[in-house]
Amino acid sequence: MRDEADDAQKAIPENKQADKPSVPEIAEKESRSAPQPEADVPGKPAPKTDKQADTPEDIIEILTFQLGVEEFAFRVSDIEEILNLQQITPVPRMPDYILGITSLRGKVMPVIDLKKRLLIADDGAAYTRKKILTLKGDVGHLGAVIDKINGVIRVASPEIGEPPAHLAEAEMAFIEGVVLHDNRFISVIRVGKVLDMNLK
Repeated sequence: MRDEADDAQKAIPENKQADKPSVPEIAEKESRSAPQPEADVPGKPAPKTDKQADTPEDIIEILTFQLGVEEFAFRVSDIEEILNLQQITPVPRMPDYILGITSLRGKVMPVIDLKKRLLIADDGAAYTRKKILTLKGDVGHLGAVIDKINGVIRVASPEIGEPPAHLAEAEMAFIEGVVLHDNRFISVIRVGKVLDMNLK
């Protein structure tokens, strides 16, 4: 699990150095260094395979993390950076899942308790490796507090299955699909739904 957590820090920059590469820059660098397919030779039949190789467009990178005993993920493309847990100033008369606001390079950013946002009951455990995931939004960034980073994994689009039918409608709205990886069920979260907060 430690290796996957290390991969997460490589794929998504932490807010420690201002000159760290962004997620798109890392993806572009990996794309340039990836082996290129062999050119087709006229008259030579294409190799027979049981399954067509996945194209880059079919591969999705997801950041997996813990919320209590359950494992969830966001697409790496939805995350700007990973922050260490820092001071959060409470704001009165807000929904209980909004922890308050914090500073991100001099700009105010709202921060939510992702566990409460997803209607997950608190298991009472004390987590010492909490992080703030900075999510990209159309009108700014949003911080989401999670219990622990697990790591980054790559999956093919068809591997993201339908959400479990037993979920309540309110819970179903947040889940894009489920991935089975190393005998772990990982729920992929719809970032747009998390960012959709009606505060009126």
